[in-house]
Amino acid sequence: DNKTVNLSWSYIAQADGYRVYRYDNGKWSFLKNVKKRNVISTTDKNVQAGKTYQYRVRCFWTIGGTNYYGNYSSVVSATVPPAKVSDVKTQKRSSTYVTLGWSKISGSSGYRVYKYNTAEKKYESVATIAGGAEVSYKVTGLSGATTYKFKVKSYKKAEGETVWGEASDAREE
Repeated sequence: DNKTVNLSWSYIAQADGYRVYRYDNGKWSFLKNVKKRNVISTTDKNVQAGKTYQYRVRCFWTIGGTNYYGNYSSVVSATVPPAKVSDVKTQKRSSTYVTLGWSKISGSSGYRVYKYNTAEKKYESVATIAGGAEVSYKVTGLSGATTYKFKVKSYKKAEGETVWGEASDAREE
């Protein structure tokens, strides 16, 4: 998965550029310089799925070859969506239920299982599994003569919000 964090900030007319920092391993580290005053965004491409990062920015002025820095911005957090669930399998099938399983996604807070509703022509949630450790679910109330489609999504809870990964490919049963 090619995950990124997109950052943007307010334009400062007198600035010659901006310096972006990321909080890593207990300390603030320089991430990159944006050396154009009218460019007020950048992308952090060196991130991991399911991880939360903190950033701050400050402007700079260059006078006589020396950089002078403004105050740091407020700290903002960004959570990278967890990886796509890529291997939904049938663990057991009977005429009235199917047990689905998948591999654990690193950084996941849990999963949501979806079943395709043919009448509504859309996937509907059948269960949310909190905790991230449980990687199977038994979907009950099925009819043996019917074919069903299922998908699974991983999610990450951080900073009071829920960030969803991409849905798995459909598993037909």
